[in-house]
Amino acid sequence: MFADLVRISHAHHIPLEDVRKCWKDFFSLGVNKDNLLPRESFVAAVRDRCTLPQDTDLPINPLGDDLIMRASNLGEHVDFEGFLQWSLGAEYIEQLLVTDPCELRLRHLARKWDLPLNEIDRIKNIFDHHDKDKMGFLDEAGFMSTVHQLAQLEGLELGFSTIRLFWKELTLKAEKHIGFDEFLRWYVNNCCLL
Repeated sequence: MFADLVRISHAHHIPLEDVRKCWKDFFSLGVNKDNLLPRESFVAAVRDRCTLPQDTDLPINPLGDDLIMRASNLGEHVDFEGFLQWSLGAEYIEQLLVTDPCELRLRHLARKWDLPLNEIDRIKNIFDHHDKDKMGFLDEAGFMSTVHQLAQLEGLELGFSTIRLFWKELTLKAEKHIGFDEFLRWYVNNCCLL
């Protein structure tokens, strides 16, 4: 076994200590008698490492996706070298580095709306401050206060009658409260009005 780890270390130019650590991880996942990891166990390990619920899609990662495709071509199993390549390649995946689901969500929204993360964070903090019952939604008063504060930070003065019109347009076909994603979509699409 040690000779195999040394061979793999040299072949892939990976420090022996990293190979040994990955070897322990690989065997802790329940390999079969042929030292192969069933595809389902590998996918479960990916979800576990990325703190994803079992019913969600795997993170988009060319190396990980490629490994899953190769695993299905190899009779639904992943060998140690394939697991090692995925494991080391996945060290810097956002889902592994950022384990807080709220932070991951804000990062996703920043990419979606092409805004700096600190801007999304600033808007979210103001939204949360005006979400009085801390349920993740703004009612009319919370919406008005949030928009008023954001406008003031931009050096604009909006009257409450104008903000109330925004609220009525926004909730015309919706509930009388809005979540952060909906608020952010409205804000990004209407910030030229502010």
